[in-house]
Amino acid sequence: AHPAFSKAARYFGMRLVRVPVDARTLRADVDAMRAAITPRTVCLVASAPQYPHGAIDDVAAIAALARAHGVGCHVDGCLGGFILPFAARLGYAVPPFDFAVRGVTSMSADTHKYGYATKGTSVVLFADAALRRHMYTVVTGWAGGTYATATLGGSRAGSLSAACWASLVHLGDDGYMRHAERLMRTADAIRKGLAAIDGVRVLGGDDAPTTSPVFAFAAGAPDSIDSYRLQAGLQRRGWELGKTTAPLGIHVSLTAKHAGTEQRFLDDVRAVLAEMRADPDAYAGGSVAMYGVTAKLPAGLGAALLTDIASEYIDVVLDVPADAATATAAAAAAAT
Repeated sequence: AHPAFSKAARYFGMRLVRVPVDARTLRADVDAMRAAITPRTVCLVASAPQYPHGAIDDVAAIAALARAHGVGCHVDGCLGGFILPFAARLGYAVPPFDFAVRGVTSMSADTHKYGYATKGTSVVLFADAALRRHMYTVVTGWAGGTYATATLGGSRAGSLSAACWASLVHLGDDGYMRHAERLMRTADAIRKGLAAIDGVRVLGGDDAPTTSPVFAFAAGAPDSIDSYRLQAGLQRRGWELGKTTAPLGIHVSLTAKHAGTEQRFLDDVRAVLAEMRADPDAYAGGSVAMYGVTAKLPAGLGAALLTDIASEYIDVVLDVPADAATATAAAAAAAT
């Protein structure tokens, strides 16, 4: 599940319980989820799909489990909300994931991903209006009048909502279907092409059906080539690809601009593999080494080290140097 759930749990003082995923399919282990439920459990989460590998959890089984225990079931459809329905209509094997599944109580869908709208907009949906009301904050005793907000954010930019609406209306159902058809065809061709390349495997199973334009692959036998070095080689050829850590692999999120690029991508994968086989040190060093080291550290040590590094980075971004702060204060004093 997305790290945003960890952030929410931290903000609200809730204990987040993570369950393992199936080693082959990379979907949430429903039996482990069942075993983790306690009388204090309030919600089960399913991803459709999850970001690293594009795996879609068994939403029907998770929702049934939630219903049996009288708790909520949230579907994180941020990635899939604006692509999975169209992929299903095109005949791809997309499993049920939305409110058609009994027991799903809320969903999220990012308009700024496959909705092709601007960043800063998203959608959260509830199964009924009564449940949605728990999100509201209404303060009646304030001297400034009645204060009411529907979300955590108070003031929000109307321009973002207007731009989002314009994108939705401009594309319409036909536009989303057109983009989905081209993207899914490209994703399917790349997945099948990768599965046919010696030394490469698609994470989640080479034979798993294509359900979205998001997936991951890894290098491996018979060469034991490093996936992160393969990613670095592909990046050198102009492909912006992410890294996954569990298992080690290369993340792919295809967007509209990638439609029809399957042959060039597969050719580049073969070319980089050939370079690495000819030169064992090709594409080593830099961020590849950093990712490789942290991925192989003991779990506790790796998390602590990465937390410190990330926190120090944020400090550098946010801290104002003392001399700059003094200059700003002096300028403000002179202005008054």
